[in-house]
Parts: sequence; C-alpha cells; structure tokens
Amino acid sequence: MLHVLHINATGLAILAVSFATAIGVGWIAGFNDEGRLMILGGALVSLLDFTLRVAREEGHWLYPTRGGMLFFLPLWMFGVLWVGLGTYYAMTA
Repeated sequence: MLHVLHINATGLAILAVSFATAIGVGWIAGFNDEGRLMILGGALVSLLDFTLRVAREEGHWLYPTRGGMLFFLPLWMFGVLWVGLGTYYAMTA
C-alpha cells in the first residue's frame, strides 16, 4: 500500500499529546511565542518516544518502526530538531 505521509499511529499520538501539552502549559504559564513552545513540544516528543522505545521489549532507539515514526525517521530526531530550532527562535526574537 502506497502511503503519502509516512507516520504511524504511535507517532501521531505522541505528536498530538506533546504539542497539546506544550500549548496548554504555555497558555497556563502565560507565553505563546513560537520558540518556547517548540522547545517544550520538542522535548516532550523526544521524552515520550525514548520512553516508549525503552519500555518496549523489541524497542530500539534508532529503528523507526520500533516507536514513533515520521517520514521513515524516529520521532525523537524531530524532537531534537524542534528543540534546536526553538532555541534559535527564542534567542533571535
């Protein structure tokens, strides 16, 4: 089956929970700038994906199919990227 967007259900759930939590915490804390939300969301994505990979017996931190996946890459890689971009945005704003 040909997929246009390569993402698994676990990855979608991790993304939704992480960024919904980041937006909620930002709203409660009184900030909504893109940099801090990306740092928080990216950190949560990485944390949740790493936790899932460690908790699963067949989990591996590098194989994309053993945890959250987006575009054939493990989701934690995107989390690290978002933390880096968020830090850049926060420092230049």
